[in-house]
Amino acid sequence: MIQIANLLRALPINLCVVGRKRDYMLRMADVVFRSRSRSELNTEFGAFAIDRSHEPERVFCLFFYNLLRYYDRSDLGQHIRRIAVPESTFLDIGANLGLYALLARRAGMSTVVVEPEPAHAAFLKRNEAIYGKVLSVAVSDAPGNLPLYYDPTNPAGTSLCNALDYKVDRKSTRLNSSHANI
Repeated sequence: MIQIANLLRALPINLCVVGRKRDYMLRMADVVFRSRSRSELNTEFGAFAIDRSHEPERVFCLFFYNLLRYYDRSDLGQHIRRIAVPESTFLDIGANLGLYALLARRAGMSTVVVEPEPAHAAFLKRNEAIYGKVLSVAVSDAPGNLPLYYDPTNPAGTSLCNALDYKVDRKSTRLNSSHANI
């Protein structure tokens, strides 16, 4: 199994975040790895606690190095490397699973990750020793309670604004002005 994991790490797989290609790759990897529901992913950043029943975490676990390489080569990833000042703080608002925060940490920055989506926030909290400070809130121009809208085709697509075809979550996201003093 370790040889297959190393092969996945080395292959330049461009994995789509959503869609049939991603679903196919995930099904294939699930067959190969047949893993328990919870596991660990050991990386240069530390050991991530993974809940494989949460699809985005399975993608994160199975294709970690491919995703990290993709984010590192993105415009924002390159920008992070250019402007990084060791010991400064990188604020990742709408962190999702925190890949940009990892790039900032690799560059020597401390990080604060902000993620309102409950399953993603739980992943970040479970791995807070790797990510730094984790805030499970949304960011808005005013404190209060607002609904969190979801894109039904993409579990990572959330918004405080009712975008086309987004569905409202029954829970509201608590926004607290005290979080402004990070």
